[in-house]
Amino acid sequence: MEGWLSWSKAPDSKSGVRVTVPWVRIPPRRAWESLQRLRAILVEFGRVRIATPERMTFETEGALLEKAITKCINDRAAVLKRLADAARRVDKAAFGDQSNFGPAHQALLKVLDEAAEYMDP
Repeated sequence: MEGWLSWSKAPDSKSGVRVTVPWVRIPPRRAWESLQRLRAILVEFGRVRIATPERMTFETEGALLEKAITKCINDRAAVLKRLADAARRVDKAAFGDQSNFGPAHQALLKVLDEAAEYMDP
């Protein structure tokens, strides 16, 4: 059927029948608007900058959004790791070497502020 995208499933081993599942084609304008909504969400909530492509194509926009999503996830993971490390240092200082408590506590407060940036939209 023209105007439809489809994919085929490998033949079933029992029946030998190949199943073709049609996908309704999304108008390009609507697809582009969806990508732009994703871009806006990443910029606002992910706190990442996304470059504007010189040439507006689905491929370049998709690559930029993929890069932004990856950066956003990696940044959050790094902050969570630093938060856990700082909390461990405070715990160790509180119940072990008391002289190290002040710097450990300051490091914890600093990383808590970093983590809070990801929590507030």
